[in-house]
Amino acid sequence: MEKIEAALSAAVRLARLNLQKHAPEMTSTQVISCAALLPAWAQGPYTAGQVVSHNGQPWRCLQAHDSSGDAAWAPGIAPSLWGPYHSRSYRWALPWIAPTGAQDAYQTGEYMVWTDGQVWLCCQDATVHGPDLLPQAWAAQP
Repeated sequence: MEKIEAALSAAVRLARLNLQKHAPEMTSTQVISCAALLPAWAQGPYTAGQVVSHNGQPWRCLQAHDSSGDAAWAPGIAPSLWGPYHSRSYRWALPWIAPTGAQDAYQTGEYMVWTDGQVWLCCQDATVHGPDLLPQAWAAQP
C-alpha cells in the first residue's frame, strides 16, 4: 500500500509541475478543468502568465508584481494584476465574477454560474454586465 501511495503522490507532483509549466499556453477550459492541481495564491513575487488558484477560482497573472506583505494584491481584489478564467464548457462553468473592464469581460461562448445557481452562456463579446442588467447578452442554459 505504501508503494501505491508514494506513486500517486509522485504522479500528483509531476502533474502539478506540468500544469504550472503549460498553463499559460492552455485554453481557459483546460486550466479550469485542472484547477485542483494549481498552486494556491500566496503573498509573494509573480511573473506575468503565472496561474494560481484563489477562493476556488483559477487566475492568471496579468503583470509582474511582488505582493509580499500586501494581501490587497490578491486575485479578485487587484484586477490590474489578476484575470479570472472563463469556461467555454457548460461542465466547467464557474461562478460569476463581475468584470472590471475589457481585460476580464465575458466573451461569446463563455459560460458562468449566476448568483441563483443558473448556468448562462454569453452571447455577446465584451460583456461586463450580468443577465440582470443585460439580458440580451446571455442565454439561460437548461
